[in-house]
Amino acid sequence: MTDHELHQFTIERKRLFGVALRADVEANIAAQAKPLDFERAMKALAIYRKQLPFRGFYTPAFNETYNRTAVGVTASAEAAAAPRGNDDPQGDKRRERIDFERVPLATRTALDLRYPDISALPRRAYEMCIVLAAAGCSIEQYRTNDPYVWQQADTHAQLVANDQLRRERSHTALIAKYREHHRKSGEKVDFDVEI
Repeated sequence: MTDHELHQFTIERKRLFGVALRADVEANIAAQAKPLDFERAMKALAIYRKQLPFRGFYTPAFNETYNRTAVGVTASAEAAAAPRGNDDPQGDKRRERIDFERVPLATRTALDLRYPDISALPRRAYEMCIVLAAAGCSIEQYRTNDPYVWQQADTHAQLVANDQLRRERSHTALIAKYREHHRKSGEKVDFDVEI
C-alpha cells in the first residue's frame, strides 16, 4: 500500500470498528497492513467486520480473513458503521479456544518459559496472551509482577518484645561506649555522664 492507501485503510478500519487504540497498537497495525494489497485489504476489512469480532479489530484474525477468505465484496458496501457489541459471547469464547489450540505446543512451551508470570493470570487471559505472543504482538501490558505479599500485623506481644530488644541494644551500645572511653582514657565515668 502507498501512504495514501494506508491512510484510507486506517480511516475505514476506525469507522468500521470504532475502537480507540493506543498509538503503539495503531503503529503496529499500520506496519502489518503496509505490505498488503489495498483493494484486497479493503474487501477483507468489510468481510471481517461482518464476522463481528470480539472487542473490535484483532490483527491476526483480520490477516486470516485477508489470506483465506474469498474477498469479493466491496469495501464499504454492507459494513456497519460501528461495532454492535458482543452478540455471541459463547461463540467468542469458542473462537478464542480454537485460536489457542492452533498455537503449536512447542511455541506454547517456549512462551511459558519466556513469560513465566502469565501463568498466574486467569485461564482465558492466559490463553489470549499465548495467542497474542505467538502472533508476534506485545503482551507486556498484560504481564504481572511478583504478587504483593501483605505484611502481617505484629501482635502486641511481638511489639513489646521488639521494643524490649531495641532498648537492650541501645543500652548495650552505650555500655560499650563507656568501656571504650574507660579503656582509652583510664578515667572512670558514671553512667549519667554524657560522653
